[in-house]
Amino acid sequence: MLAPLDALEHLLLQLAAHRDAIPWRGSGLCSLVLELPPELAELADLPAGPGYLASAPSRHETRIGAGSARQWRLAGPDRLVRLRALVRELAADWRCLDPDDTGIRPAALVAFSHAPDDPMQAGWSGLPNTLLWLPAVAVHRTPRGAAVIFNLALPADPEAALAAWTEGLRRLLAVPPVSPRAVARLRRGERLPDRAAWERLLRDTLHAIREGRFEKAVLARRLRVRGERPFDGRRLHAALAYLFPDCQTLLIRPGQHLFAAATPERLVCLRDGQARLDAIAGTCPRAARPDQDAALGRALLASPKQRHEHELVVHAIRERLAGMVQDLEISSTPRLLRLSNVQHLWTPLRGRVAGDADLLSLAAALHPTPATGGWPREPALTWLRRHEPFRRGWYTGAAGWLDPHLDGELWVLLRCALLSGDQAELYAGAGVTAGSEPAEEWRETESKLEGMLAALRYA
Repeated sequence: MLAPLDALEHLLLQLAAHRDAIPWRGSGLCSLVLELPPELAELADLPAGPGYLASAPSRHETRIGAGSARQWRLAGPDRLVRLRALVRELAADWRCLDPDDTGIRPAALVAFSHAPDDPMQAGWSGLPNTLLWLPAVAVHRTPRGAAVIFNLALPADPEAALAAWTEGLRRLLAVPPVSPRAVARLRRGERLPDRAAWERLLRDTLHAIREGRFEKAVLARRLRVRGERPFDGRRLHAALAYLFPDCQTLLIRPGQHLFAAATPERLVCLRDGQARLDAIAGTCPRAARPDQDAALGRALLASPKQRHEHELVVHAIRERLAGMVQDLEISSTPRLLRLSNVQHLWTPLRGRVAGDADLLSLAAALHPTPATGGWPREPALTWLRRHEPFRRGWYTGAAGWLDPHLDGELWVLLRCALLSGDQAELYAGAGVTAGSEPAEEWRETESKLEGMLAALRYA
């Protein structure tokens, strides 16, 4: 086995050796995939500057990107329709070179906000409403092996591209190790809405439900905190991965701001025609004692209010996917999904896509689900636009990746934080249905916020 620095130089020599295979004067996109030695794969981490990191510890899978081969930014009511048309056009002229036969596909990062008309102002300024990001250099670690992917928009200058790839590779792999830090104290700042305004908003929402305007609306909270030092993205990722090994962790930094999420909810995954989805709704806290924790889980499974909230999500997914997914398999009863700070009702779904359905058409049909917006969708979203005291930005939007086959995976952006220096904005929400209690829903959001707060103390 080569020492890491020797392995890095060997990889750079491999990159130079394959330069003649790249159609520098062509058009479209080109990706060169090279096998990444284990000793280098383990070094890859969130780079300084523009980049992203997405990891699923329980699945032993990590994706990291640095720099930009191309970025596309969209907004508006038809954003996902236009994004789908754009991706189909790109895929038709996207060359993928895999001389080491890794079987690992190149992929672009996708992220979009909760609302298609969100102007992304205030704290969200600088982040796009909808983003498609093909990194200049990416690392993909899987249980079967790892690869480094060099992406390029054609035509291109070979010398400039090789220099940019070398710099990107060093940014990803020559990352100094994270040193231990003392646990930091966080100072809580503005709560929006505050406790009194939350209770008024929830009572107004319950009144609208009783009037028959909608059955469910998901209300969101924002909490601002300040740390004792600037928050570090790599430390935050390590803390989130440790605290939430069964969640998908995402850290995305297109510019100055860093967005972080640790989400248990997959919006949709599509691979070789097979779609997988999660229905998650209904929440209760965890308990330190196993017997008390088990009792809370049993009460959650038996709660008519929580089961109704969950069944709305399952029903909506089934309805939205009609004609797009065949032979949809749905568990007859929900299971418990236990995270470190809360437990949820969870129903996995799977089926085979029909016709020309792809990842983005499925996402457009599903988002936002009743788990993050409400049901029925339009009257609930109209209520939220009129009554929530802030715009959500990427919170309850979705992010993930897609490849040249238009396969990929998108996750609902939950348990989120937007970070800049020593300041952070945290987001959490709770579903309101008939029978909801303001104090209980406030406690649920506090439990959800505590997960990110715990991670930030180590960042």
